[in-house]
Amino acid sequence: MEMVLLGGLVILALIATAAIVGSLVRAVFWILFLPFRVVGWLLFLPLLLVKLIIGLLALILTPIVAVLAATLAAIVAGVFLPLMPVLLIAGLVWLLVRASHRPRPARLVAPS
Repeated sequence: MEMVLLGGLVILALIATAAIVGSLVRAVFWILFLPFRVVGWLLFLPLLLVKLIIGLLALILTPIVAVLAATLAAIVAGVFLPLMPVLLIAGLVWLLVRASHRPRPARLVAPS
């Protein structure tokens, strides 16, 4: 029984040691690469501001563009909806005329 307890304590000590060593290595690398992280944030900050400005413009302009698009769609539908029977008849006549013609023979192009 004592051996099982001793083995468990050894495993626990190894886990604790690995956790402490890993934390120390992580802290060393964090401090070592801190200047690069600061330079990265300084370079990223203007891009973040541009993203914020574009997001605000999109927030303002999206409803305006949506209302204009809906209005234009209603106008186009109001103009072309009454013409739909005329367009269908014209399309059927075009199909009948096209179907009644013989296909043109393909032209052969002489090699140059």
